[in-house]
Amino acid sequence: VSRSRQRGDMALPAGIEISGPDVSFIDIARGMGVTAFGPVADPSLLGSVFAKAVRHIEETGCPVVVDVLSAAR
Repeated sequence: VSRSRQRGDMALPAGIEISGPDVSFIDIARGMGVTAFGPVADPSLLGSVFAKAVRHIEETGCPVVVDVLSAAR
């Protein structure tokens, strides 16, 4: 679309990727009243964070957001 509208290659990523600044999914979730954990960057912590999230769901029946950071491809 960018090329067909003669916007050049500089506009190609527009609308395709989310970057700079990083989206705070935790803030979005909490702003909607949802319990949120993270962001989690260390894979060794995922088990304990997911356990907390599952425990919260079991106790409250409410949704949970777990923000996991991953490497871009």
